[in-house]
Amino acid sequence: MFRRTTMGSAGKSQLKPTTALGPDIKNLKSTNVIVLGLTQNGKSSFIESVLDYSGSEPLAPNRPATGRGTHSETKDVSTYPVFVNIKRFFTKKGGKRVDVTYDSTGSVVTMTYDENDRLIKRESESLEWISRIHPTTKKRRNVVQNMKVSPWERLDGLEPQEPLDSGCQLRLNMIDTPGLSDSSGIQKQIEEYRRRGMSVVEAKKAAYQASRNLVDEAHRLKIIKAISDTSVIHGVCLVIQRVKVFGEELAQLKLFVDMFRSTGVKVNYYIIHTKFSQTTMFQAAGLSRIREAEEFFGIQAKHYFVNNKPDRSGDEPLSAYFADRVLSNFFFDIHEAPGVQMRDIKFRKTDTSIDEDLASTLKKYIISLTDEDQEVQEAVKVLDTNIIISESKIESYEKEVRKWKSERTKLDVYDHVLVAERTSWVDYGFWEPWPTCEFDVETNVTIRKVDTSDAENRGQWNPQSSNYGVGTKRCQVRFDSNFREKAGGTIKIYGWKKDVKADEIKTLDDDCDRVNRLLLSERGVLSENTRKRDAFHAQRKEINDRIESLKATISDSISLDYIPLSKLSESGHFLLTNDVYCVAEGYKLTTRIPKTLLYDFEFNEQDVNLELNAQDRKHQQMEALCATVTTFLKRDFVQKKKLLDRLKAVNEKLTAQRAALNKMGPKSLPDELKAFQSTSFDNLANLGIESDLMPYLQKTYIQLRERQNSITTSMRKRSDDLEGVWTTALEEISPIINRLEESVSEARSGLQEWHLKRSLHSFSQAAIDAVSKLYLNAPDYSVGAFTVLKRAIEKRWHDAKAPHPFVQLYRSIAYKDLVQLTASSAMTEDDLGATEDV
Repeated sequence: MFRRTTMGSAGKSQLKPTTALGPDIKNLKSTNVIVLGLTQNGKSSFIESVLDYSGSEPLAPNRPATGRGTHSETKDVSTYPVFVNIKRFFTKKGGKRVDVTYDSTGSVVTMTYDENDRLIKRESESLEWISRIHPTTKKRRNVVQNMKVSPWERLDGLEPQEPLDSGCQLRLNMIDTPGLSDSSGIQKQIEEYRRRGMSVVEAKKAAYQASRNLVDEAHRLKIIKAISDTSVIHGVCLVIQRVKVFGEELAQLKLFVDMFRSTGVKVNYYIIHTKFSQTTMFQAAGLSRIREAEEFFGIQAKHYFVNNKPDRSGDEPLSAYFADRVLSNFFFDIHEAPGVQMRDIKFRKTDTSIDEDLASTLKKYIISLTDEDQEVQEAVKVLDTNIIISESKIESYEKEVRKWKSERTKLDVYDHVLVAERTSWVDYGFWEPWPTCEFDVETNVTIRKVDTSDAENRGQWNPQSSNYGVGTKRCQVRFDSNFREKAGGTIKIYGWKKDVKADEIKTLDDDCDRVNRLLLSERGVLSENTRKRDAFHAQRKEINDRIESLKATISDSISLDYIPLSKLSESGHFLLTNDVYCVAEGYKLTTRIPKTLLYDFEFNEQDVNLELNAQDRKHQQMEALCATVTTFLKRDFVQKKKLLDRLKAVNEKLTAQRAALNKMGPKSLPDELKAFQSTSFDNLANLGIESDLMPYLQKTYIQLRERQNSITTSMRKRSDDLEGVWTTALEEISPIINRLEESVSEARSGLQEWHLKRSLHSFSQAAIDAVSKLYLNAPDYSVGAFTVLKRAIEKRWHDAKAPHPFVQLYRSIAYKDLVQLTASSAMTEDDLGATEDV
């Protein structure tokens, strides 16, 4: 024996042998199917029918909760793994296998097979569409005509046969998601707000910010996160109730279809039309939904008309047959479906007005930064000019200093320079062989050297040590006359050049000092200008980096017509709202916008605080009112819940007692009486009993049989009577339980809504305090706060009665906190305090 199993990332199948001990479930690759739909359209019931399929073996004990009323019972995303041994269901008519089905166009197809399962006849009836003018809208539309053959005629004579094992097996993960609200409900809310005097924009925003829609928003985010966490999805089931019109009420479901379409890959769509019977599924009104659904969603899909609650009592065998066969067809199709990677999935934006406002704020800031950059650039140009001038001056000063230092170097040397000379002749006597010549020399420099010349000397001049110095000095020169009559000659006085040129050197030093001071000052100016220029360059770089970052934010996020799924899973609770402050938080816009960029926005701080205080008192009163209403709702919920639990307990007891009654009758007779039911006593001659005992035993046997028949009849009558009582009781209790479950569901949702209202008033008080302390005198604002104020200012230009900009700001901040609360916690009965004794 072989079975099919999904192998490989693409989901292709191949035959694989099984063992006699049963399927090797662990080796089956999981097939992931996500189920989407509006509240109360049968999502959870459809999954229940999958788990209850005759070939199914649930791999986990949990079961989906089916809802009552208008509120979704599925609060979180849940996965229900199940192993499916797919079976083949078929019917016969007149001894031949006959299959009645429908194709992708909505045509009804009847196929007849011979004894070897070979197709011998195929009959088809297509839908007939005609164009009609709508009596109210006066618009032309296509209307389907009734089938020529009624479903009852078509199904007449079909006899369901015992299903066969197909050999195909499937490990299926059914991913159940919270129900989405009917979009027509939002439209009704908008109309209601319009009747109260709100503008279209105000009414739309108020409707989308209603507490119930916050819960719907949380549901959408849970679905998106579940899709993001599932790497491969093999199928997307869109569950749609039979009475739903393909229009505005299915808009939320269409958003998810658009999200899947944005991937660019082919997603396997399965549209599950619920609450169909074996007859309505073959009526033209039902089959026409195939075309209507695909035109509305813009996709190609496989369609299944599902009966989640077929009649399995045996009264209508075709009811259970078609319910099972439709599921089998679904399993066969999903078994062959290739997997689709979810990493590139995107969520298409439906309203870009908020994004446009945020982009406008950022562009306004970009223009301001550009102007600032231009001013800085002009300042840099001035500094560049000043730096060039300073560098030129410095170069000139350095050149002069170098020149003067060079001249000084030539003067400041120890070379001997003639400063004075003297020619003297002296006579000598016999007794003065070494006559001395004395003379005065007046000089301004220190005498460093005295040089004598022997030209025309008659004797040898011998200069002696003298007191050389500055000023008038007496110099003595002794000479050796060599006994000549006269001696003499020229005496030359020398000083160092540095001493001789001292005045010039001082002048040069003074000039160098003066220029050095100018040079030092100019270098300081150059350093300061260079520092300023570097700071301006750094400022320009920061400005341009900020401009590029803002442009990237606009082009890579805000200006896109879609939101990446990864970003939605992180901050989608803000991005999917209809509030500009929340959307800015969702984009994580951390830029601070200067207050000066707002329009001429002047306000009296005292007047604003008075208005904020009045709003604060109003929210305090409303919070107290909500607390009172919540208390009453808790009491009502607890009482209804207790009553429901008691009725369910009674229902379980009645069901158990009726089950016990079914065991009564012949099976409950004493063993002695059971023995007389044996046919072996009908012919006593075969028992080998002596002939003289035969009359007695015959008579006794007849009496015992009559007594047994009487007891059996009595017990059966009593059992029937009691079963009728229990059945009547169960029939009476069941609708009460259903209505009470509906009431409990509505009470739970009402309690949740009032909890959100109370939280909103609490958040509003905190937001008012924040606005009063942090925003009134702030030099700058976040992108979200700036855009809220800008919008509110523009609105007050056109409507003097519009809320004050800071009032609108605190409301947006409070709403952001409420969205965060709704997204971060699944508010259960314990969270709401509904399980407490009130």
